[in-house]
Amino acid sequence: MAVFFSLGIGMALPFLLVAAVPGIVAWLPRPRAWMLYVRYASGVLLLGTAAWLLLLLSADLSLKATGSIGLLLSGLVLLRFLVARRPMFKRSGAIATSVLASGVMFIAGIAPSPPGHGGTADWAVFDPASINDAVAAGRTVLVDVTATWCLTCKLNELSTLDRKVVQNRPTDSGTLLMRADWSHPNAGVTAYLRSFSRFGIPFGIVYGPGRRNGMPLPELLTPGLLMAALDDAQPLRAARDAAARHVERELSRHRGDERAVPVLAAQGEYRDRQRGLLPFEGR
Repeated sequence: MAVFFSLGIGMALPFLLVAAVPGIVAWLPRPRAWMLYVRYASGVLLLGTAAWLLLLLSADLSLKATGSIGLLLSGLVLLRFLVARRPMFKRSGAIATSVLASGVMFIAGIAPSPPGHGGTADWAVFDPASINDAVAAGRTVLVDVTATWCLTCKLNELSTLDRKVVQNRPTDSGTLLMRADWSHPNAGVTAYLRSFSRFGIPFGIVYGPGRRNGMPLPELLTPGLLMAALDDAQPLRAARDAAARHVERELSRHRGDERAVPVLAAQGEYRDRQRGLLPFEGR
């Protein structure tokens, strides 16, 4: 409701300004041929909006039903164009318009929805309960909350999420890719977003032994940024960071004792080699 209220205020604002300050009329451009080009440009934008809405409709209906609706709407546009060019067809055009519009509503009403699915061949179905189990097993988890109507989500998918370097991640390092579809109201997904004080999408987050509470990602993703976040949450990086923090704490405790510095550094290096973070000499 707030969206439509804001649209109404924006469309009425010029008239309100003219009513409040009539002198503004003198600054407005005179009606000329440029208005025809504005109308043509607006028509192109409306056609683009119609195509986008059909794309959204395809998520709720089968491809055949969506294609049928698209053909009927195309016939409707062509019919109105002919009526505008040939006024003698005005009455018959009105009848044909009603028939086509009724056909669109009929198909949209009876068409069955495609079977729902939350995952794909590369992405698992969103399951918040399994995230902690995967992290406890030493795996890295990437959660992507998306929707068919989210243009920024689609941009992230094209530029980053659907690229081979990400799709091959489960095979290369055991990363679990999990996708939540918010195209329709979903209480579980909404609660998940609110747990991070988020109320919109796109939303991505990376879990892992190094990021057990999750590390939210920016709204606009790049391959380099995402791969760095996944590497940061991996067990190897977590162990290395923990070892470095331990050595830093010990160094701060013995600050001023010059004899302790090389001993502690050697201890930290030996511990890293035991954990496989550094190779032993001669290997």
